[in-house]
Amino acid sequence: MKILHTSDWHLGRKFVNEDLLATQSDFVDWLVETVRTEKIELVAIAGDVYDRSVPPEEAVALLGRALDDIVGAGAQVVMIPGNHDNTTRLGFGERAFGLAGIHIRGSIKPERAGAPFFLDFKDGPLAVVAVPFLDPGMYFVRGADGEYPESQFERTHEGALQDALQNARSTISERGTKRSLILSHAFVDKEVIESSDSEKVLRVGGTDRVGLNVFAGFSYAALGHIHRPYSFEENRISYSGSPIPYSFSEEAQKIVRIIEMTPDGSIEVEERAVPIGRRVATITGLLADLLKEEKHSYADGCWVRAILMDTEVRLNPMAQLRTRFPHTIAIENNALDARSQTGGPDVEKIDSLTDEELAEHYWLDVREEKLEGEYRSLLVDAILTEKEAAQ
Repeated sequence: MKILHTSDWHLGRKFVNEDLLATQSDFVDWLVETVRTEKIELVAIAGDVYDRSVPPEEAVALLGRALDDIVGAGAQVVMIPGNHDNTTRLGFGERAFGLAGIHIRGSIKPERAGAPFFLDFKDGPLAVVAVPFLDPGMYFVRGADGEYPESQFERTHEGALQDALQNARSTISERGTKRSLILSHAFVDKEVIESSDSEKVLRVGGTDRVGLNVFAGFSYAALGHIHRPYSFEENRISYSGSPIPYSFSEEAQKIVRIIEMTPDGSIEVEERAVPIGRRVATITGLLADLLKEEKHSYADGCWVRAILMDTEVRLNPMAQLRTRFPHTIAIENNALDARSQTGGPDVEKIDSLTDEELAEHYWLDVREEKLEGEYRSLLVDAILTEKEAAQ
């Protein structure tokens, strides 16, 4: 059988101020066509389906179309909430949806969060464990009085996952099902992983980290949360990453993963590049150089962030950059930002400064050098001239 693994759609998200709904819709069209041409039998969506807990109507409508079209193309769907999603809203009507082949697991109740279910395919059954994002602060509160129960696991993300999964493996074994799929939205504790600027911190102090051992015994672990593709243990445990960029740190090629799984649980995994969406690029240098140097041509057609190194204020740099890079949407100026460290006058003291002293501070802020010599003489003369004219 074939499984397509994707995650972190973040429907309804904007990139800076740019609306991405049309691009997300194009991704859905491409995904559905891939399901059809590759004869995918199950699409696994590993969380952060929406970008926020109360998504805009357009995002809800797009997800509805996506699910309808995926099922229409011949595949079933299994989907979990991520930390951006509201579990109740995303999990609404899961029993009714399940009858149509759309399996949503939104409950964070301990008796439900890690409970396996079984799907039948032409070449045999598949055990599926679909674990929504488990906030340990909410997961471990089980009693009506709000008290924490006794548990053999620490109250961390890893502890919540271990607790939810402690009966899943034995249930699968009792059924005699040889192949299994787990979906989880979590941050695997590996130094190689670098988070994206658009990913929320799940917990401070390292309690968000989850060890690979949590996913032991499953044929394939489809993970969500990290926006770049990563894989471990010969692709058995993998992140698909987000399908389009949501921050300037996401320059890596976007993919989905296609998994061929045999009846005994053996897998072959293929990365399929997503040809949808505008790439992102960061360009750095003087404004004049960015506008003409060929070495920056890699940013043509991208969403562009420009980091300017000019030490002088430039007139409307965004408009100038868009003459060469029409999709410039963010500008930073490291040199001008650094000047704030040079120490301008205190606001409370400004009224007590002379015109000449104010001019000196302004020159230091803009040029990052003292106002001296010929320039100082010219500026002082100009100030005196204006004062005389005013009188």
